[in-house]
Amino acid sequence: TVLHVAAKLGQHDAVRTILECARQRLTARDLMAFVNAVDNGRWTALAWAAENRHKQTVEQLISIGADVNVCDRLNNTSLHWASLSGCSDTLYLLMTKDCNPNLQNTNGETPLHIACRQGHAEICVVLLAMGASLNIRNTSSELPQDIIEDPNSECANIIAANVKMRSLSNNLKETHILCSDISNGRERHPIQVVYYARSVNERQLSVPKFKYIQSNVQLDSRITIEPDARQMPVCTCVDSSCCTSTESECLCSERTWYTNDGRLVADFNYLDPPTVIECGDLCDCNRMLCRNRVAQHGLDLPLQLSYIPGKAWGVRTMLPIPKGSFLVEYVGEILSDEAANHRLDDSYLFDLGNGFCIDASAYGNVSRFFNHSCQPNVSPVSVYYDHNDQRHPRVALFACRDIDAQEEICFDYGEKFWMVKRGSLICRCNTAKCRYRQVE
Repeated sequence: TVLHVAAKLGQHDAVRTILECARQRLTARDLMAFVNAVDNGRWTALAWAAENRHKQTVEQLISIGADVNVCDRLNNTSLHWASLSGCSDTLYLLMTKDCNPNLQNTNGETPLHIACRQGHAEICVVLLAMGASLNIRNTSSELPQDIIEDPNSECANIIAANVKMRSLSNNLKETHILCSDISNGRERHPIQVVYYARSVNERQLSVPKFKYIQSNVQLDSRITIEPDARQMPVCTCVDSSCCTSTESECLCSERTWYTNDGRLVADFNYLDPPTVIECGDLCDCNRMLCRNRVAQHGLDLPLQLSYIPGKAWGVRTMLPIPKGSFLVEYVGEILSDEAANHRLDDSYLFDLGNGFCIDASAYGNVSRFFNHSCQPNVSPVSVYYDHNDQRHPRVALFACRDIDAQEEICFDYGEKFWMVKRGSLICRCNTAKCRYRQVE
């Protein structure tokens, strides 16, 4: 886009004009889509500015809300490119906006690997101060310190001093990466599997075994979903904004559930959520511009799978998530309740009602690791857009309150789950209103 070109060339006045024009013409959701748009190499305007050391342009893009964790085709973030360029001012701007310093590209390299290879001592100092790990290996099994060309350089001395300091500190927890992306490239943002320990030998953990999928699977041929197009609402909206306007006559939904920013409306009832029907493939509205298409676009947030003491695996968000935002769909194998009763592991069952459930034990996505909380920050909502079979809604998980960066993502498993598990499992949400802490 024109923003990519201006950012690449460091044309600060042009960037300012483009952003101001976009701010006046676009909704907040469309503005972010424009700012975070990617080119053929999946580079954002921010990545181009960071790679070319344009501090002022980076500052302009960050101030308007550019996503610092967007990855290109090789899983490099803007932080990787800032580390390559050696501009500490640009790097610091990115680090203060929740940029993940330990994200690995397809070669398994973190920004610290790149800084060490380039001999950028000042970059190494900033990264280490912001939590960069010294024990992440790339695909060649090299640590950052292993790829420093000159062992007598300032960069080598800084890394050696930090290695020594961390080895002497018993209370300093290190980040250990078990997997650079558990989705195997299926999601827009890599999902790292990490744990924090004081030493490599403190505890040996393994990556959870399951098949990562993005949509539900049906292995039982007796279970059928009837995509009866005649029963699906089909809108004839030409102007895509009409699908969510207050005077909307869109036939897909009885009322507008999404704001122009792609979030659930302020009066949405998260305790007893209504069914949401999004526009589908047969609708006349533009698929990319229609604002009544949210859950079907999939996960677009940087999440991290981490080991949480007392809970085992859990999921944290790397960025703040506003209330009403869509996170991810809960997916797995569609089962009848009868078949589910014969499963040995019932820990990942999500009851759909009407005699069916979703089992994410063998097939699932990152949502299978969302833990329970009696005071959750996300809520499940039934969504339809590709069929109208009421037995098989898509389970979309939305933020029911504002979620802070690094906060664990949890939803309420429900009374039925705890009726089955009570006596063998206790709740470890540790919230003030915990209902299942004691075993009865």
